[in-house]
Amino acid sequence: MEMQNQPSNYSSEIRDEWQQYNLKAETLSRNGNKMNYQVIVKDNVPVSVFTNAYKVLPNEEALAVANEVTSGMGLVPASQLDSEWKMHLDIPAVFYGKKNGVETKMSALYVSQDPIELGLGSDSDPVKAGVLVRNSIDGSAGFGACVFMFRQLCGNMSQHLQSRSMMQLSTAELGKVGKLNTQTITSASFIHRESLKTEVIKSLIENVIKGADDVEKRFKQMKQDQLSKEQAMEIAMKFPATITKNVDWLDFNKKSKQWTPRVNGVTTFDAFQDMTDILSHTNKLGYDAVNFGLQTADRILVRQEIRV
Repeated sequence: MEMQNQPSNYSSEIRDEWQQYNLKAETLSRNGNKMNYQVIVKDNVPVSVFTNAYKVLPNEEALAVANEVTSGMGLVPASQLDSEWKMHLDIPAVFYGKKNGVETKMSALYVSQDPIELGLGSDSDPVKAGVLVRNSIDGSAGFGACVFMFRQLCGNMSQHLQSRSMMQLSTAELGKVGKLNTQTITSASFIHRESLKTEVIKSLIENVIKGADDVEKRFKQMKQDQLSKEQAMEIAMKFPATITKNVDWLDFNKKSKQWTPRVNGVTTFDAFQDMTDILSHTNKLGYDAVNFGLQTADRILVRQEIRV
């Protein structure tokens, strides 16, 4: 019997729709049978296909919630930063990413109005706290938020904070120019599922921002804590020599191929600053390796998970 290949007929019906945003989710059918797939359509352009478990959160609604929560907690859009707190470029309040020519991803930046003093005694060290909230409708990012501290913020750093890897960091310095740096300190994210409700994302943003208080206390304590030989040796064991040879508190004997810690007068905060500064500027490691290194420095020096 001759087999005939019949073409499939596909159709769709609206599952969810937000006419005010020109956004909808359409359930797909094949030969009249509903499939476990939906297509997300923005500005009449298909941007992604998911299973029906995916729940669309419009960027406009995510942004509205972020604006409400951050404003209520005393933060302002990063576009309002004074010139002394930013470098080179004007920083927009919201960054947008596009797919197939339409906006599908948003990242909103907020900053504290007043500086936070990390210095001890006469050692003044003012920083500001920032919050980044992100969302997408095409699956490129789940809803998420992270808090970071900075002495000066630049456009490149603002873009870097939006990466998936950076949103997963708990504590890490991302960039430094002279004495100016940025540190991501706490983050959280939520997958787009039916349980993603307004109350959930409000609570997520609030809890992330509140986490900055604990990290401020931790950083101040680190400025008083002496770097231990065990911590220094853990760094020596976990990082390649191309990184560790650049710190003053580790010496390498080429003959014996052994590391010797020189930790007198070095605090854990000093060491953390050194490691993250070197990692953020090295050309010896790739992007993923740098991110892993930042996380490792956090585990050893901030959370103090010593394994030696």
